[in-house]
Amino acid sequence: MKMILLHGRTDPGQTMDDWGFTGPVLNNVAYAHWTYGDLTVGFLTDGDAALARQQTGWELFDDKVLSVSQSDDLIRISTATGEQHYFGDFELQDADEESKQALVAPPTPNSSRQKGPKPWVRSLLHRFGLR
Repeated sequence: MKMILLHGRTDPGQTMDDWGFTGPVLNNVAYAHWTYGDLTVGFLTDGDAALARQQTGWELFDDKVLSVSQSDDLIRISTATGEQHYFGDFELQDADEESKQALVAPPTPNSSRQKGPKPWVRSLLHRFGLR
């Protein structure tokens, strides 16, 4: 499975009037786990976790598991050049998800901050039919 960071921006306070940019694609994801506001991502191997850590700057939580950095309701990464990028959404895709992509309409961008679950949490809940 892979994790794709979406709706990127360089300023966390930016009001989004378009989709923003797509961030890194993290390959060989085994799972994503959410507990009381903290998101961790597990990978198939130590090498996969190490590569994802280089792409995101996320801290190692456990063997093959990274702790996702957050800033308010956004996912934060540190690029290889030290820049901070922020993402309002992520997507988990299986190997043949790309072929299904054309059949699914993307969610509309959220132009203002809303109370309640974080946007990427709402997306995850929606994707698994929980909301």
